[in-house]
Formats: sequence, structure tokens, C-alpha cells
Amino acid sequence: LEARVIDQPLLEQTALLGAKRQLLAATAPSFTDQVAAMHEVGTVTNGWDVVFCMARQSLNQALLKEFTSQAATKSQLTHLVFTVRNKIRSNKYSIKNVSLDLGYPSLSFRFNSGSEAIVEVTFAVSNGKITFCEQIGNADPICDPEEDIPTAVLKGIIKLEQVKSYITEGAESHDILNVLLDLGTGDYELTGQTSLGAEDFEDINNAVKSHFREHALVFVLSTLDLR
Repeated sequence: LEARVIDQPLLEQTALLGAKRQLLAATAPSFTDQVAAMHEVGTVTNGWDVVFCMARQSLNQALLKEFTSQAATKSQLTHLVFTVRNKIRSNKYSIKNVSLDLGYPSLSFRFNSGSEAIVEVTFAVSNGKITFCEQIGNADPICDPEEDIPTAVLKGIIKLEQVKSYITEGAESHDILNVLLDLGTGDYELTGQTSLGAEDFEDINNAVKSHFREHALVFVLSTLDLR
């Protein structure tokens, strides 16, 4: 069994749908004719066994409700530490040591690209710290005192994954389908008053992904037991 979530704007056009239903009711085909016509058309679910349609706004509201309930009991998800290093001249480097506490993320469906479901994650950042250093050649870095990061938000774009596994109960085993949000596969951007520039974007993105992969931070959004 496979299922995908797609945005369906027509669900919100209730007045128009109501008028169409009244028009179609007068000329509706018989059940037998309708089934025969469907066989002639072929698949209408793009190869999926089940298509569950839900307005994106309703789905995002459900995710926001879940986030609110989880965030009330999980103020911090993980502590992130990374270093950004940029070459100033042939033997001189600018170094920024960053430390952040990431809160529980909020999730929202952003758009669909083909058959891939895309989720936007937003992490509130607290207790942010940054230290600016300079290094010449192989000498020890010279660093300024640590500074606070006034405001920061970490945002990421992640593709949902479907993973098939199985569980065994006694002599029987059956398949399980999980829809996963693997934080280590996303692309990330740190915004706010961080004193970090565009030249740091790639290093920040790689550092965040590496941290999530190392700590195996994966959310299971749904599980389907195919027993």
C-alpha cells in the first residue's frame, strides 16, 4: 500500500462543487457504466494504491497543533556546535565558532515537486553564542571574547521518505510502512542577527546536516501496519 498527500484547492471551493454536484446528479451514469468508463481510462492515482486528498492549510494546522503539544514538554531538541572557517589571504583565516540550542521544530508542507512531498522545518534558537577568531598560518588562533547571538532561526527544507520494514510476532511477520522526516537529508539556512554572512552559508548547511546525521535525528510522521 502506497499513499501520497497532495494539495487539493478544489476542496475549498464548496459553493462551486455544490453547483457541479447538482448538475451532475441529473445526468449521472449508472454504476455499471461508471465502472466500465473507469476501466477504459486506466489508473487515475499516478500508480499509487491510495491517494489521500487534504487541503494543505488543514494539514499544516494539524501539524501546528502537534508541534504546540510537543513543544510544551520538549523545550530543547539538541545542542549544535560548529566552526566556520574562511580564507582572508594566502595564510590568514577568519574563524567563527558557533554554539546554538535548537528547540523542537515546527513543520509545514510547503509544496509538492512531482511525486515528492516537501516539508519545511523551523527551529527556534536559544542560548546562541559566537566567538570570532583569526589565525595566521599554523599559529594558534587569536580569539575575541564570546558574544551572544541576539536572535536566530534555523530553517530547512526536507523531502519525506518512505521506509519499508517488518516486525515479527511469534511465528508471523508483517510489513510496516513508515513516513520519515530525516533531518540529516535537509538543506538549512540560519537567519537573524547572527553576524554570519552569505560566505558562511555552505559551511553552516554542511555542519547542521552532519550534526543531524551523527545524532540520527529522524521523526516518524506516520506508521502503517500492513498485517
